[in-house]
Amino acid sequence: MLKLSCLRSLDLSKNYLERIPQEIQDLNLVQLYLNNNLLASWPSIPENSALSKSLEYINLAHNLLVWLPDDFWLLSKLRNVDLSTNLLRGIPTAYLHKLQFLVILTLYSNQLDSLPLVLTIHRLNELSVHGNTFLPSETEVKPSKVAPSLLDCASLAFVRSNWYPCLEKCLPWKLRVRLAVFRKCLRCRLSCGIEPYRILVPYNSWRNISSDRMNPPSVLTYLCSDECVRAYNLNKWKYTLD
Repeated sequence: MLKLSCLRSLDLSKNYLERIPQEIQDLNLVQLYLNNNLLASWPSIPENSALSKSLEYINLAHNLLVWLPDDFWLLSKLRNVDLSTNLLRGIPTAYLHKLQFLVILTLYSNQLDSLPLVLTIHRLNELSVHGNTFLPSETEVKPSKVAPSLLDCASLAFVRSNWYPCLEKCLPWKLRVRLAVFRKCLRCRLSCGIEPYRILVPYNSWRNISSDRMNPPSVLTYLCSDECVRAYNLNKWKYTLD
């Protein structure tokens, strides 16, 4: 089957599959149905693989997924992703902001406690997040009493430099993935380093979102410096997400 290079749609739903072989990366699939199985993981798919350049629809609903690999969104042609009714506590955020075609993301009935910031700027036609238990938003960020780490200072300077796009693929993989997360400062709107301040804020926009009215989603946002923390605490109303 893995030699069927012309195969475009594969339906393996409603079986008892516990794992997906790594060789699936060699298929040129456009649609992949894996819902209603016993999957607890998804393989890491290289960005130069056939599957990453072809897959537009994936259905992983009704499985046992607790996590997804950091490089999940290197499946760059994705348009419609169904991850509903799993055990996900979070979704990977690296490269999510670079997806140009994603319009439908289904995340209902998981164990998510917040949404990544990038989903507030992504032009999704449909985002379903009901049936999760989101944490309440926070009221204040406390400035750190510890000096920023060397890694955070270096990463902050690097992601704000003109060299970052040119050198990104030369970085060690683990560092590259950490830097590939969309982290814009809620106050100054500049890129943050790897270890910014984090704060949960309410997401007030109901446009194209299906969620529980009594438990609206909170969004994990970032502040890049003590200065931005102080400014945010003084004027929170200026920095709402909508």
